[in-house]
Amino acid sequence: MTLSAQQFNKIAMKEDLLKLESKFDLLDEKFSRFIDSVDGLVYMTHNLQCEFAANQSAHDRFESRLNSVKGELHLTPIF
Repeated sequence: MTLSAQQFNKIAMKEDLLKLESKFDLLDEKFSRFIDSVDGLVYMTHNLQCEFAANQSAHDRFESRLNSVKGELHLTPIF
């Protein structure tokens, strides 16, 4: 099979492949930093969710204690 001049000019040379490889290395580095950033955000979000759950649990405990005290003291709501 013979190649035309146009087809021959489209063949990748070694220098072209080296340039492409360096671009892939750069993209790999950027992608790695992106994944690290996303991991950091996931960690922060998880911590916030844990804190929200702990706060809600504490509020529920306080409310049950207040209702218990209110019942024992026979207090009526002000409004």
